Amino acid sequence: MLILRTILKSLIRSGALLIIDADGRSHKFSGIEGPAVTVIFHNIVIPWRMVYSPSIAIGEGYMEGELTVENGTIYDFL
Repeated sequence: MLILRTILKSLIRSGALLIIDADGRSHKFSGIEGPAVTVIFHNIVIPWRMVYSPSIAIGEGYMEGELTVENGTIYDFL
């Protein structure tokens, strides 16, 4: 999750993203005012997949139930 946190800190410019990892820890990333999205990872492998192949990891994780989007939609997350 450390590598993904570093990447997300520089990517999130507007809105807020709250990620709850598979261990239940919360990680918040925010920029200027905008929509807020909460994403829950149900699998410890998802953050690593997102680092190496984000488009595939997010799509497959969402479809397979390894990643849940709350307080928004998958489109808001993307």
